[in-house]
Amino acid sequence: MRKYSDGKITGGKISGGKIFECMNALLMIFICIITLYPFINTAAISLDNGIDAVRGGIYLWPRVFSLKSYKVVFSDGNILDAAFISVLKTLVGIAATVICTGIFAFGLSKKHLVGRKFYLLACLFTLFFYGGIIPNTWYTGIYTLLTISLSIYCRD
Repeated sequence: MRKYSDGKITGGKISGGKIFECMNALLMIFICIITLYPFINTAAISLDNGIDAVRGGIYLWPRVFSLKSYKVVFSDGNILDAAFISVLKTLVGIAATVICTGIFAFGLSKKHLVGRKFYLLACLFTLFFYGGIIPNTWYTGIYTLLTISLSIYCRD
């Protein structure tokens, strides 16, 4: 064993902390690879020639590099309409959620609200027992209505 000037002793047994750090690093690298692989595989398939991609066997790198698939997708004007509708639905959905939450919170903050105890208990119930079930049902209805409205509005 060697003793350095800072008082640390090196050599000898490997401490449990070093083993943990090594195993933790290996686990994190493994999780990163598992997480990133589907994205890399999808990018490789999309950058491959369409006919060659149908044959399969593309994992990390395209066999025949081609941007033809992207040219086909972006040559159609519907992709821009779809992107516009997606952004608009996101913005309207966020605004509606913030407004509804603010109205609900303002109402619950008033002591004289009729039925305040019922609303508070309903809010607490959904908080403790799958808090997203009621707002998710409301959101699904609003989302469907918004989708239909935007689809009708954005048609030529």
